[in-house]
Amino acid sequence: GLPTIDYVRYADRDVAITQAAMEEVICLVGENLTSIHDLYFNDQAAVLNTSFITEHTLVVSVPKNLPLEQTDKIYMYNKAGDMATYDFKVLPPAPKVTGMSLEWAQPGETVTITGSYLFAPLTVEFPGCDPVAISSSDGSFFEVTIPEGAQPGKIKVTTESGVAQSVFMYKDSRGMLFDFDGLTG
Repeated sequence: GLPTIDYVRYADRDVAITQAAMEEVICLVGENLTSIHDLYFNDQAAVLNTSFITEHTLVVSVPKNLPLEQTDKIYMYNKAGDMATYDFKVLPPAPKVTGMSLEWAQPGETVTITGSYLFAPLTVEFPGCDPVAISSSDGSFFEVTIPEGAQPGKIKVTTESGVAQSVFMYKDSRGMLFDFDGLTG
């Protein structure tokens, strides 16, 4: 028969969820789950292990690849090719901030911040300033204008998947003997 999902939970504890991160192991709970021949999260195929499938539960790892099309659905196909869907959001891993085009940019200047899993909507926070909302990012970089009052320190980026601090410091003057601009040294 056609599979149906009543709810999704973590594989290691009985807590219902509506979203999970990539590569997280989850458990689908429902009916006719042994009839599932193919399972997709968005447009990414999941690897099925029949040892972890019963009539009412299916334990599976969320695919680790980013979807080309984000539909926020699980697609279940049986051998006859019939499809059932379930609303479920796949979150990318927590963001990582690895670089900035100009670490000594002045307030009002636009810089490019690079890293991974930097998906919009996101906010970027410079020390001493309120967070700035960013609405456009391809996941590996975004542009931001340095806000007035930005202080030296680590930059914080927040996405749906979590929070990350930069590995570098904005306007890092630690250990600087000379700056060749006449301000230090």
